[in-house]
Amino acid sequence: MAVPAALRQRSRFEPSGVLPRPGEARYLVVSDDTGQKDADDEGVPWLFAMSAAGAVDPEPVPVTGVAELVDIESIAAGDGDDVYLLSSQGYSAKGKRKKARTALLRLRPEGRGFRADASVHLAELLDAASPAVLAGLGLPGGTRPLEIEGMAYRDGALYFGLKAPLDAQGNALVWKLDAPRALFESKRLDVARLELWARARLDVELDGAPTPGGISDLCFLPDGSLAIASTPSTADGAAGALFHVLRPEAGVLSPRLLRRFPGQKPEGISLSLSPGNMIVVFDAGADEPSFLELPWQG
Repeated sequence: MAVPAALRQRSRFEPSGVLPRPGEARYLVVSDDTGQKDADDEGVPWLFAMSAAGAVDPEPVPVTGVAELVDIESIAAGDGDDVYLLSSQGYSAKGKRKKARTALLRLRPEGRGFRADASVHLAELLDAASPAVLAGLGLPGGTRPLEIEGMAYRDGALYFGLKAPLDAQGNALVWKLDAPRALFESKRLDVARLELWARARLDVELDGAPTPGGISDLCFLPDGSLAIASTPSTADGAAGALFHVLRPEAGVLSPRLLRRFPGQKPEGISLSLSPGNMIVVFDAGADEPSFLELPWQG
């Protein structure tokens, strides 16, 4: 990626998700951090635009209707003009989970940017749920270990890919939110029908050893199959992999390894602006981020 110095001076840019906008001939990219660390503009509500060739626009894409964006990990397109953003739902390195870290937002286009027209705080709803509901979602100990980094949309439902926790067998978990609109309107998980939909083994290789992987992103493909990116669920270190599920159905998935990314962190995947391809974006922290295109077929 080519990140202009003018943007670097205004904001951190650490790609955590990517969304193609074919009608605009560009991608929207989310960064888990925006603005400058410990500055007044930390968490400023910005998205970023990137050309098909990887040139990042020096001018951020503003989001109104929300005071800040914190730890945004995924972006997905819904029906019509709807765009969804999801924060990680997790605790910070300092052991804090401010309300903005638990946001699920629905955006609508407005001017040269977007407006957040609906929001819900997912982890707060989970904290209020019964132990039985949490256990059914794979959270028998509550939400303390929860990290959600993947999100995809299909047939009116949102799918959340959990980075952590894994289940007792080391499988990553996928939740299905059957009725997002009902969640925004009712603020009730039972009305929106949130459920544990699937499990998948997504190990990565870290320092040459198999390491349990959590989901860093997921994307339904035009043929109905599912692509999943993974990174270490809880272990420290940069490693990643890309998997493909030919027939994604509720239950235990059978992912096929497509590619490993030693020393890299694949944080976002989506369809490419180039027909027949996928795009993978890599977070490199303070270093220059990168992206890769590869065929999704075959």
